[in-house]
Amino acid sequence: MLTYQLLLILLLRHNAQGLSDIALEFILNNLHDPIIIEGLTELKSEPDLLVQIIKRKAAILSSSETRSMGPFGNSSEWSGTRR
Repeated sequence: MLTYQLLLILLLRHNAQGLSDIALEFILNNLHDPIIIEGLTELKSEPDLLVQIIKRKAAILSSSETRSMGPFGNSSEWSGTRR
């Protein structure tokens, strides 16, 4: 069975950057799926790719927390509302 993780490995090895970006985004958006999680074991031979997935997921989580909190937190009077 061809998984998205294996597809991503093949795309990166053949320098198909646009398609590999799409496959990576799909993996990142579906990390809650048990099939995707199970397929991550296929990436043991590609530690750089595992690091890339972890960094991109961390960046996504970090940016979503920053947007939801605002620069001074949710309860601050400086939360960005104009008066």
